[in-house]
Amino acid sequence: MFILLSAISDGIDWSYGVKLILIVAAAVLLCVVAVLLVAEIVGKRKRRVVHSDAQPQVIEKIVEVPVEVPVEVSEPKPEPEPIVEQVVEEVAAAQVVEEYKLDEEIQLEEDAVLIDDDDEAGHILVGSTQFKVRYNRSFTAKLIQSDDVLKARYSELKNELMRYTLKPRMSWSCESHYKGRVTYAKFAIRGKTLSLYLSLNPSEYVDTKYKFEDCGEVVKYAKTPMRLKLRSNRSVRWAKELIAQLAEKCSLVKIEKQEENFCPEYEETTPLVNRKLIKLYYAGERVYSVPQTQPVAQPVVEVVEEQLVEEIVPEVVEEIAITQPEPEPVEHSAEEICEQPEKAEEAQLTETPYRHRTKNKPRGVSCRIISTGKLNASFEDGEEITLEKLIKKHIFPKYVIYYKVLFGGEVTKSFTVCANEFSSEAKEVIEKAGGTIVKI
Repeated sequence: MFILLSAISDGIDWSYGVKLILIVAAAVLLCVVAVLLVAEIVGKRKRRVVHSDAQPQVIEKIVEVPVEVPVEVSEPKPEPEPIVEQVVEEVAAAQVVEEYKLDEEIQLEEDAVLIDDDDEAGHILVGSTQFKVRYNRSFTAKLIQSDDVLKARYSELKNELMRYTLKPRMSWSCESHYKGRVTYAKFAIRGKTLSLYLSLNPSEYVDTKYKFEDCGEVVKYAKTPMRLKLRSNRSVRWAKELIAQLAEKCSLVKIEKQEENFCPEYEETTPLVNRKLIKLYYAGERVYSVPQTQPVAQPVVEVVEEQLVEEIVPEVVEEIAITQPEPEPVEHSAEEICEQPEKAEEAQLTETPYRHRTKNKPRGVSCRIISTGKLNASFEDGEEITLEKLIKKHIFPKYVIYYKVLFGGEVTKSFTVCANEFSSEAKEVIEKAGGTIVKI
């Protein structure tokens, strides 16, 4: 470079300053070239180091892949897919249940099964998951699932109130009867008792024959403070007398009106939940269980065992009959012979300590009640009335096993009634109409 510059400078007359600038530019150019060469060399070395470090990792990954494949092939699990699906479904169901909080309202799903434990609670089955729920029944639901005696008393008093031109209005917890803006009476059901609330002053009836409760302190019944519990026919007569006195005080005019039947048909809990007449609330106590599988070859084993028993038992019986020694006669004294009947009677008494309960209702079984008027309206002349037919007509729920027939209306048909118990009046009415009664 310097030789070239010197040759050029020899042919051209350069000044000293121009020559100095050219020499400095050439030196700078040489420095830049040197720096680029050094950077290129360093970069190649770094790439070599990175390449050498990355090669073992690539080799390790390649080596790991064939190691995993033989393990899966050599040790296959029997039928893994059904087990995984069952576990996934059960875990998913458990997660759904865990999302509920205590006393949170639950909507009944399509695949869920609702089972009644009692009148206040039940449990829901979703797959293999079970959890308890609490019922909040409306007045309509309580009335639908009540017995026929309660429905008959309700229908009779409702017709009596409507004869005074009172209009009914149904709410969640009660049924109000009003005229204009004034409420005169209310129906409510607590447990299995029908109650009538009247807008009468309880203090005016303290020393009378009427039995009532003062519910004026409850805000909901402040305008109808007198509560009558309708547990008998006498209480229904008293309620009619008090309704007449209430109408006289409030100037309500009684009109002639044809009596209607306000007794609804019985329905199960699940349809009432779907109709939003019963609300379900989560009550905890979740149970998580996995169903056990049943053996497939069980019927074959049972058949073989039966054959073996048929072949072996006769031989054994014959041997025992042959080898069994004859009993030796035992001599008894006169006193022992006289004591034997007494001991036999004592043994019978000890074996059946509850003989006196065989004719009564079993322990722990609830007794359902049906009136003679309901039987007369539900069955035809000459028909045989049994518990199965009552359940089939949805008069009784499926779990009923014990029921009693009471007098609650005239009987104009001749039929056979099979029941556990009958009242004396019900017997008289059924037999008077030409029917028969059969105790089961």
